[in-house]
Amino acid sequence: PSGLGSARPLSTPALAALPKSFRRKYGLEWYTTKDALFHSGPGSVLVSSTYDLRHCSSPRAKKYCFSSFASHDDYWSFLERSKRERESHSLHELFLAEDPRCLYFDLDGPPHYKAMHEDIVDQLQQYIRWFFAGDFLNWDPTYPKPVVLTTEDANKYSCHVIFPQLQFSNHAEQDLYLPAIFAGLSAVVWDLEGGTSVPLLRELVDRVPYTTFQNFRGPFACKLRGGRLLEETRLEPEGWFKSDPLTSFAGYADPDHALQMLPVGELLRLNEEFRYHVDGQNRRILAAGMAANGCPIGWCSPQDRDLLYDPCFQRRGTATISFAGLTDLEQYELALQWLHPARASQWWSWFRVSGVTCRMLQRYHGNAAARRRIWDAHIAWSSTYPTFDLEENIEMVDDCTTKPTPDEKLLYRMVSFDNPDAELRTAKWQYHLAPAPLLLRDPYAAAAMALGLAACDAPHV
Repeated sequence: PSGLGSARPLSTPALAALPKSFRRKYGLEWYTTKDALFHSGPGSVLVSSTYDLRHCSSPRAKKYCFSSFASHDDYWSFLERSKRERESHSLHELFLAEDPRCLYFDLDGPPHYKAMHEDIVDQLQQYIRWFFAGDFLNWDPTYPKPVVLTTEDANKYSCHVIFPQLQFSNHAEQDLYLPAIFAGLSAVVWDLEGGTSVPLLRELVDRVPYTTFQNFRGPFACKLRGGRLLEETRLEPEGWFKSDPLTSFAGYADPDHALQMLPVGELLRLNEEFRYHVDGQNRRILAAGMAANGCPIGWCSPQDRDLLYDPCFQRRGTATISFAGLTDLEQYELALQWLHPARASQWWSWFRVSGVTCRMLQRYHGNAAARRRIWDAHIAWSSTYPTFDLEENIEMVDDCTTKPTPDEKLLYRMVSFDNPDAELRTAKWQYHLAPAPLLLRDPYAAAAMALGLAACDAPHV
């Protein structure tokens, strides 16, 4: 792996990587890069599809190619034709940063949750109504109505939930609401037999699929694994909103369906419990940034806020972790050793650490010995994932060459967050200052700060 890390040309269609049988699959023209798709003059509705570049059973390994339809009507016509002809597919909706979209969720969990499916969807609907102050806004008692897509997969509970009445004009507006929505998920607790309680929605809601270039599996799409479309994973709509089949698309935002939505700051003013959860997460993140001297945490994406800085990674115990006097390579190696072991099993942490690894490899381009140390450290950390796959890790790091990547300061903040009782030293002489207050006097301002600081380390994917 020491030879990897060189950037790929973004403007090359690279159709040679696609199997010949796929290049006109489903009657569409497919491209293996975003730039190639954009240069083709695509229709207004972008789609992607997984394809079989190599046989790989890993759930993390995905390869996408890109195409488009002129409209959602055309997309739906394709789905109807495919159903008549019994042709399976793996089409995903593809959202760009500027695209409108509805509020959507991807729920994943163990198969025993299937028996609770109706209750889970009902709890999610009530939670979203509570968050958006539906009673205060005098919404119809049944609103917002979800469109639910489910699978027959016996190995897991999996469904998509779309709220066609809750719409965002683009990714930036969606990003204003998601941190607070995610922060409040832990407020929904189910009491189970035996006296145990579970924050059910927090366990089931996948907080990853909300990036600026997002693939989201569409209606009737199957997952591809080992070169085969898995029929049991087909997403089947349970129904539609107002008998409109287009409401099964998360990217179909019909203004006629839209409900009134208050700004997120106003929602936090109205809901003290949400403020509590947002402020609690804000405190933890600010504390980590203060401990990692010189590496403050400013604005971060909803995924970083809720996944990278998940309290489940925090462990107690005093220690002194000294980066002082070390080279950047030595600091990188040390930081990976102090991350919580469970991070290697979380996709978002793996993705973000892979970005740091990519940047380190680029920094040491031409230095084979240093690059070998970087790879050795990355693999030692990542291999604690139970189904570790070396080729998959090489592909992930290499894919990061086409994206802006974080530097090792992100690792300092992660180490600081994971070890809140430890003393982090980044300079030979450690200056101890009186701690600044972690919350502003105005709790609403604190929440606003948590949701709207200037960008400094947002991932671009």
